[in-house]
Amino acid sequence: AVSGSPLPEGCVFFGEIGLAGEIRQVARSDVRIKEAAKLGFKEGVLPKLKGKRGQKAQDGFRVQTLEHVQALHDLFGASRGSSGGAPIRAV
Repeated sequence: AVSGSPLPEGCVFFGEIGLAGEIRQVARSDVRIKEAAKLGFKEGVLPKLKGKRGQKAQDGFRVQTLEHVQALHDLFGASRGSSGGAPIRAV
């Protein structure tokens, strides 16, 4: 909303955002990915898992992982807010 740019169509996002901007894991990522693919989403952006288990992508479903909201901002290329101010950053 701050950048004035819409997020990509067909992309689902999930995770918990902490006060410092960190994106934290949520329960049952594998089930969420499977359900998103069934609903027609083509891409998912979700928290990077801590530990040994990786994200299992469904056929035709692309998974991207992030650790901080700034990475989300960088991922979609909006470098300035709609007012032309400084780049968005977590505080």
